[in-house]
Amino acid sequence: MTLIQFLWIGHGLMFFMILLGLLSLLFFFERFIFLHQCHIQTTAFIEGLKNILQKNRLAEALTLCEETPHPVAQIAKTALINIHTSPEERQRQTQATALLELPLYERRIGALSAIAKIAPIIGLLGTTLGFLDIFRQLKSIGIYSGISAFAEHIISCILLTAAGLIIAVFSNLFYHFLHGRSKAQIHAMEWANNRILKITNTN
Repeated sequence: MTLIQFLWIGHGLMFFMILLGLLSLLFFFERFIFLHQCHIQTTAFIEGLKNILQKNRLAEALTLCEETPHPVAQIAKTALINIHTSPEERQRQTQATALLELPLYERRIGALSAIAKIAPIIGLLGTTLGFLDIFRQLKSIGIYSGISAFAEHIISCILLTAAGLIIAVFSNLFYHFLHGRSKAQIHAMEWANNRILKITNTN
């Protein structure tokens, strides 16, 4: 079986299946790296911001927030901009900013769940189309054709279903792993928000 024949299994659905698998891997590694960097940067950023504010360098603290590409930095920037307002108003503003930053933690994770649901369906669809082709050939050849003439086609159909199930299993694992990490980062962001409010209330 050539590469083109392999990709054309299920009327080209094997190519689409491989594309789904690659997208699943791409989304997983991109989200894993992003969430890992967020975990490392949050604590270091808060401590750096605290040290700067203890020296009454508000402008430097704002510069640090603007130069840090991190959701917590945007929350801190909001708190610093509203540092001369009441604690209640400052908390309201930082919570509003946090709601805007939440999608950054959840981006593309839902796509993994969608891939896990779609892949088996596409696999079954391709298998069904493949078996329809086999039955058409049986009808044209006749009942005296041997099973060996269709063995490769049958294997190809089953391979497409197996590919869909494999992609679904790994995409589900990726989704639940990243979903847990995302929730942990959201809790960390809530902690950082409270920490920032406490720091700005004492300065």
